[in-house]
Amino acid sequence: MRILLLNPPGKNIYVRNYYCSSTSKANYLFHPIDLIMLSGRLKAAGNKLFFLDAIAERLSPEKALERIMSVNPEVVVALTGCVSWSEDSDFFNMIKTRLPATQIIAGGDVFLDEPAEFLIKCPVLSAIYLDFISDDINCFIEGRFDHIKNMAFRQDGRIVLRRNKPGPGDLDDFPAPRQELFVGGRYRFPFVKKYPYATVLSTFGCPYRCRFCIGGNIGFAARAPENTLEELSALKELGIQEIFFEDYTFGIPHKNTGILLDLIMEKALNISWSCFSRVDVLKEDMLHRMKEAGCHTIIFGVESGNERILELYNKKFTKEQVAAAFRLCKKAGIRTVGTFILGLPEETRETCMETIGFAMELDCDFASFNVAVPRAGTELRKESLKKNLIGKDDVNLDHSGDIIAMATDHLSRAEMLELKRKAVREFYLRPGYIFKRLRGISSVLEIREQVSECWSLLKKN
Repeated sequence: MRILLLNPPGKNIYVRNYYCSSTSKANYLFHPIDLIMLSGRLKAAGNKLFFLDAIAERLSPEKALERIMSVNPEVVVALTGCVSWSEDSDFFNMIKTRLPATQIIAGGDVFLDEPAEFLIKCPVLSAIYLDFISDDINCFIEGRFDHIKNMAFRQDGRIVLRRNKPGPGDLDDFPAPRQELFVGGRYRFPFVKKYPYATVLSTFGCPYRCRFCIGGNIGFAARAPENTLEELSALKELGIQEIFFEDYTFGIPHKNTGILLDLIMEKALNISWSCFSRVDVLKEDMLHRMKEAGCHTIIFGVESGNERILELYNKKFTKEQVAAAFRLCKKAGIRTVGTFILGLPEETRETCMETIGFAMELDCDFASFNVAVPRAGTELRKESLKKNLIGKDDVNLDHSGDIIAMATDHLSRAEMLELKRKAVREFYLRPGYIFKRLRGISSVLEIREQVSECWSLLKKN
């Protein structure tokens, strides 16, 4: 079938991927990892694939619709998200009006709690995929409904919901994603060192259960290291030398990670790369192996500088473990990014200031300050609904901080906005930090990237 993979247009630079949607905080735009992974499954079934990223190309709805009409797809597989649902649903209606025979299948964080309700609210949707590593979309369009595992879909005039989380074997022999559709373009990521770059997943989901994150609630599966290496080798042949591993937690399973690092070095891929991980996962010997295999930057979810909040949200590590991991990275010559959450329900001004101070104490190379968002499918959402911090119909949730989703038990939305802006200013405008960043720049590309990101970030804060 003719299948169009679509990232719909939007009024802002929306990042819609991996059950997380937000407005770009600076000037970055990730690859749509959902569509990348789905491309392998859909191509393996013999479908003819097309790809349109209307956000990356900055297309208006009218121009995007013209491009879709030129493809005339039988199926559109589209991204959406909490941050853009009202715009996206309007655009899906536009597609259906012009192409009434086309089936529209969508996925995104907005659907995680009650997907069947969205099929009622949005009649133009044929189905909603709930994970992007299964073969569900192929099963649906081929009419093999009994084989669907994790999807809400229409069948014979009724709505059917299947819920089966991916498990350990669900990435065995995963068909290689069609990365040639996605390389190049206007994708930007402030921590990469070379362009163009590509995004790869070696695992799906996360075995950890942080209460504010969806990662631990969607299942967990790992690709065989040889399977991931096949994709990396194909990217190398396409001229890609820079990789972003978008795993929730790179480094697990430990055995798989060790084999993958060995294979990268044995095959002399000579790639450079960055990843997300946890401070209690990567030990000193693993960090040195990662550095040898090309890793230059690790993003750690620190979240809070307050021990009680870390415990409440099930982080399962302490501030001392955080500090130790950052010291080990510095020793190994790997840059660090700390991500922090401000505005969890128990947050006070004092705990926010503790987190801001901890970010500076860690001396991380970069810091990302996010506001708490009660995302669909998380324990935080259940708690926030129970406390009446949000309403059941609140879906426009954006952790970038442009919109504060909720007050805390102690702070108003206006106070949270100012604290978030204060965090950015205090971290990035320190003379010592500015000098360190300038001293660490090693290329003209880095100068351009850092200036662009810094300017975009500070304009908002």
